Amino acid sequence: MPRPLDLIKRVAKLDSEDPNLAPFYEDAIRDTVERFEATGSPVITDGDQRKYHNFATYCVHGLPNTVPDGFKIPFSDGHTRRLSQLTSEPGKNWRWCGEAVNF
Repeated sequence: MPRPLDLIKRVAKLDSEDPNLAPFYEDAIRDTVERFEATGSPVITDGDQRKYHNFATYCVHGLPNTVPDGFKIPFSDGHTRRLSQLTSEPGKNWRWCGEAVNF
């Protein structure tokens, strides 16, 4: 489900984790759940409304070895996403992906 335009605009002005955004996230979640219920769907989700970090970074958001000042990716509709920058190796279990695949 797309986020409400009001929430998108507010997040653009504030940090996505700003506590003042909580009621707007709650409204978006409530709206998303109601829309799913209206379809009769057997699966109801919150639509990841609070996962404001994009598809490429939400899984690494907050890790101690990343910083948010990576490069921006512009999309055709005008919005952008900024990738996280890796500041050090992920940890002791670090392997290059090619090492895990036998060709």
